Amino acid sequence: MRARIPMTKTLATSAFLTAALLLGAASPALAKPDKATLELVMPVLVRGSKSGDFETRAAAVEALGYGPKKDVEKAITESLTDPQWNVRRGAIRALDHMKDKRAWEKAVGAAMRDPKVDADEVMRLIEPLGAKKGVALVMANLKDDKFPDRERYVLALERLGGDWLVEGFKAGLALKGDAKTPFESEVVKLPLKAAAPLHDKLFAKYPSGAQKAILDKIGPKDELGDIGWVKPLVKSKDADVAFEAAVILGLRGDASGKAIIVEAAKGEGEKKKQALKALVPIATPDIEGLAKDVAKDTSQPLENLIAAYGILHKLGNQKLASYLEKQLESTDVNVRAAAIYYIADVKGRAAVPDLVPLLGAGPLEIRMSAVHALGRLGVRDVIPELGKALDIAREKELKLAIIGALGAIRDADVVPIVRFHTNDPDTEIRKAAVQTLAAVHHASAAPDLEVMMNDRDREVRAIALKGLVALDPEAKLPQFKKALPWLEPDYVSDLVKELGDKAKPHLELALASSREDLRAVAFASVPKLSKTAQITVYDQLARTSAYPAQRAAAIDKLVALTGKDARPTLEALAKDKDENIRVMALAALGQLGVKETEETLRAGVDDPSEKIRVASAAALIQL
Repeated sequence: MRARIPMTKTLATSAFLTAALLLGAASPALAKPDKATLELVMPVLVRGSKSGDFETRAAAVEALGYGPKKDVEKAITESLTDPQWNVRRGAIRALDHMKDKRAWEKAVGAAMRDPKVDADEVMRLIEPLGAKKGVALVMANLKDDKFPDRERYVLALERLGGDWLVEGFKAGLALKGDAKTPFESEVVKLPLKAAAPLHDKLFAKYPSGAQKAILDKIGPKDELGDIGWVKPLVKSKDADVAFEAAVILGLRGDASGKAIIVEAAKGEGEKKKQALKALVPIATPDIEGLAKDVAKDTSQPLENLIAAYGILHKLGNQKLASYLEKQLESTDVNVRAAAIYYIADVKGRAAVPDLVPLLGAGPLEIRMSAVHALGRLGVRDVIPELGKALDIAREKELKLAIIGALGAIRDADVVPIVRFHTNDPDTEIRKAAVQTLAAVHHASAAPDLEVMMNDRDREVRAIALKGLVALDPEAKLPQFKKALPWLEPDYVSDLVKELGDKAKPHLELALASSREDLRAVAFASVPKLSKTAQITVYDQLARTSAYPAQRAAAIDKLVALTGKDARPTLEALAKDKDENIRVMALAALGQLGVKETEETLRAGVDDPSEKIRVASAAALIQL
C-alpha cells in the first residue's frame, strides 16, 4: 500500500515521544493541583523546559500546560518557535491543556504548513477533535493558496481511514482550484472497501474518467460488499462508463443495467463477450432466444458459447442436456470444449462417463475442458483417472490444470499422485503441487509439506508452511519459527485473523523476531486477538521485550485497553533498569490519575536523573 508509515514512526523512536502521546491523550477534566504540589513540581518543570535534552524539554513544556496560566504562558509561547518539533508539539498540547482554542488552532495551522513536520504527527494532535471538527480544521488550512504540498494531508487522511477518510475526501472534493486537485488525483487510488462509504455519497458526481478508473478496480463479488453506489452510473452519459457499471452489477445479480447489457450482447467483439457473461446471473425468459442464437452459432468464441449455455441452464431449458451431449461429437473444437465445460453443471455426477474418455487424447482444448469440468464436480471416483492423465500429460498447462483439479477434489487419495510433482524442476508445477497438498488438509500430506519447506522458491515454502500450520497450529510451531527469517509479514496478519487466539504463540514468535518489518505487522495484528489475550501480550511485551520502541508502544496499548488496571505493571516498570521505560510508566501513571502512586511520584521529583524528575513532576501535576 502506498505511503505506509515505517515501523520506527508507528512504534515511536523513543520512550519520551510515546510518553508525550500518553500525556496528550484525551482525559477527563483534571482538578487544579493544590499549592503544595505546584510548589514542588513547577520549579522542576520550568527548569526542564530549558533542558538541553529536547525530549526532556518537550515533556516539561507540555506539562506546564496544567499549571497556572500566568506562570506558564510565556514559556509555552516561546516554545512554539523551538527548533525541535517535539518541543513545539509539546507546546501545542500545552495550549490544549490550557483550553486556549484560538492559540491552539493557530499553532496547529503553523505546524501543518511546515513541510519538515510529518503530517501524521500533526493529525495526532487533531484527532481528539473527532472527524467532523478535525476535518473542518484541516480544510480551513488547505484552502490557503500558499499551503505547501497538500498531498501530505490527503495521504494522512487516507491513512487514518474510517470517518476521517470519508469526511476528509468529501470536504476536499468540494474545495476549489488547486486545493481540490490532490483529492481528485487520490480518490481513484483509494482502497475500494475503505472508500465505499465515500463513493456511496459522491460517486455519481465524480468525473467520468475517475468513475471508470474506480470501476476497473472492482473485482470478484466476494471482495466487496454492497456496491449500490454503482447503480446510478448505468444512466451515465458516458456510454463506456454506463456499460461497465451495468456489467459489474449484472455479474452480482443486479439487473439495473440489463437493457444496456442485452444491447451489447447483440453486437460483436469484447463487449459481446462481457455482456453475455453478465447476463447469466440475471437471465430472464425474454433473452432465451438471444442465448439460443449464440449457442447455435459455431463461429462464436468459446467464452460466448459457455455463457449462452449458462443462460439456458439458468432458465431451465429442458433440451440443453441432450443438446450438449450431441455437441460432444462436434468436429469444431470450440463447440466441443464449450459443451464439455458446461455439461458437468447441467448433468452433475451423471456427466462423469461423458468426460473421463476425453482426458487421454484429442486436442489440448478438449482435454483441458474435461479436466476443469471434473475438478468442478469434485467427485473422488475420478481421482485415479486424473492421475493417469497426469502421468501421460506433456503440456505444462495441462499438468497445472490436472493438479488443480485434484486439489479441488480435496481427498487424501490425491496425495501419492501429486507427491511426484513436488520435485519438478518447473517452479509453477511445484507451486501447484504444494497448493493441492495444502488444500487436501490431511495428515498424510504433512511429510511432503515438511520437505517443501526447504524448497528454493520462497512462495512454495510459504504455501507449504500454511498447509502445515492449518493441519495443527500448535504442533507446527517449530516449523513456523524456522520460517521467520523469510516469512512474508502479511502471513502473520492473515494467520491471526483466521485462527484468533490459537495463533497467539505464533504471534509472540513474530513479535520477538529480529526483523523489524515482521515485528511491525505482528504488533498491528495483536488487536485481532481476544481482549484477554491482547492484555497478556501487551503486558509481556511491556515487561520483557528486547526492543525499547516495542515496549513503549505496548505500554501505550496496555493503558488504553485496561486503564487503571494497568497499575501493577506500571508500578513495576517505574523501577525498570531502562530509564526511558521508567519515564513511560511514570507518564502513564500520571495520565491515569492513580492517586495511590503519589508517594512514588513525589519521590521521583528528587531523583538524580533529570528525565525522571520531569516525568514525575509531569505526572504529579495531573493528579
